[in-house]
Amino acid sequence: MTATAILPVIMNKADGERIRELCSRIEAEHNPQKFLLLVEELNKLLSSKHVPHKKDDDT
Repeated sequence: MTATAILPVIMNKADGERIRELCSRIEAEHNPQKFLLLVEELNKLLSSKHVPHKKDDDT
């Protein structure tokens, strides 16, 4: 399963759109300071949506 397929399950449409926007901006950014700020924002957003994976032995 891809990350794109998982996104709708764990976050709302606005969050998914913001993630895609941030990824596009990160890809195009050449200024190291702006790049870092965008990556930090993306990391913060993704961390707030983190759902721990269940280990196989946790059944």
